[in-house]
Amino acid sequence: MRIVHPTLKTITLLIAPPSIVLVMLSLATCSSSGSSVSSQDSITPTSPSSPKKDGEVKIKNPGYIIEQEFPLNINVSSTVFDRIHRIPIEYTCTKNEYYPEVGPFRFGENKSPPLSWAGGPPDTKSYALVMYDPDVAAKDTVIAGIWIHWVIWNIPSDINKLPERISTTTQVLSIGSETRQGTNDYKEIGWSGPCPGENLSAIQGRAGRNINSAHDYTFTLYALDTVFSIEELPPGSTHQDLLKKIDGHILAAGTVIGEYVNKIRYR
Repeated sequence: MRIVHPTLKTITLLIAPPSIVLVMLSLATCSSSGSSVSSQDSITPTSPSSPKKDGEVKIKNPGYIIEQEFPLNINVSSTVFDRIHRIPIEYTCTKNEYYPEVGPFRFGENKSPPLSWAGGPPDTKSYALVMYDPDVAAKDTVIAGIWIHWVIWNIPSDINKLPERISTTTQVLSIGSETRQGTNDYKEIGWSGPCPGENLSAIQGRAGRNINSAHDYTFTLYALDTVFSIEELPPGSTHQDLLKKIDGHILAAGTVIGEYVNKIRYR
């Protein structure tokens, strides 16, 4: 896709998991207030599965590329992480249990983090959100790829924040009657937290990186001029399905990036 930022040159961004991908993106982010409320939804829950490292599937095929242009001017932030403070271990996969700063008492709870945003266009009808890891090293290959952790859409236009621990259900009634979640690259519904292996950027030789470097988890919010029916975008749809549907309906977007490093690798 081609993203036009009001103060930056046009940025080319390819987002397509599993895929061959080139990501060129520079965006400053900042923190703002958010809320922390647990939701109680119960439609199509998914059963916990054995945690796997991000990218434990070969990345083979290129995916859908959004063709329209839109401004990247929505300010997305979180109260629990920013570009200085990494994503806390509680929001990562349950396999993550080592936290040397405070001992073994904090661990991965696999819950989604709180998010908030500002600057959505006044004619927005709904929002969609995708979280992905661009630093995945696919098993047995060093082809660049991204790993999808979260797909959610039909977030009501009058909402400007998401609480932590969104239920892993296809319908999220606590957010909106039409809010739906899709299938991530773990083949699970809703949020599946960071569970990083080796860092792809380091394997590719980026300066200052090693294979245990932190991964940059990217949250991208899209303001849309429509709300999708179940027939148009069924619950459990993939990131690719979402991209195909939102192309031509994007009014604006915004991104926040949170780092996480699997500290258990240093034990």
